[in-house]
Amino acid sequence: MWFVIFDILLIFVPAIIYLYEERSKGTNTQRLIKAFKRLGLEGMQVKELVIKSTILLLMVLLISVILFLIFSFFGIDDTAQVDERVRTLGIALVAYVLVVRVPAEEIFFRGLLVKKIGIVPASLIFGLAHYGYGSIAEIIGAFVLGLVFSYAYKRNNNLLPNIIAHSLYNLLFFITLFGFG
Repeated sequence: MWFVIFDILLIFVPAIIYLYEERSKGTNTQRLIKAFKRLGLEGMQVKELVIKSTILLLMVLLISVILFLIFSFFGIDDTAQVDERVRTLGIALVAYVLVVRVPAEEIFFRGLLVKKIGIVPASLIFGLAHYGYGSIAEIIGAFVLGLVFSYAYKRNNNLLPNIIAHSLYNLLFFITLFGFG
């Protein structure tokens, strides 16, 4: 249950920081809207959202394949721990990860940290946040993919393509791991 509190903090700490920074600028509703915009949570045209999310997902998948080949070549294939750990989650927690954890990560790591400390430091922290899986490949992979997600966020100035692509990427991982489909 601790992870729910953690995810709430990932979502609300950035919102509170931006609300505090907007404290004297308009009504509470206006401040909240500005805070969401600063986090990158702003509507997009559906066609644009689909295109940007698809391109980002394809980039992340391609880079994942390249990383897999590099790790295999150098014998750094310690991802069995990740697979084993994720298998213990069950379907309810997998759904939770896709619906809550991914947006929380994007809001915190990209919506807040990328703006406050930059792409590389935010991506490094994102990679280190995956330490709990016990896999060096997972940490390096999360760092590299964090760079891609951070760059996409800076380019799009919107988290929605990131949230969709990140969720779909994780969904594909879960499908592969659990053998659905």
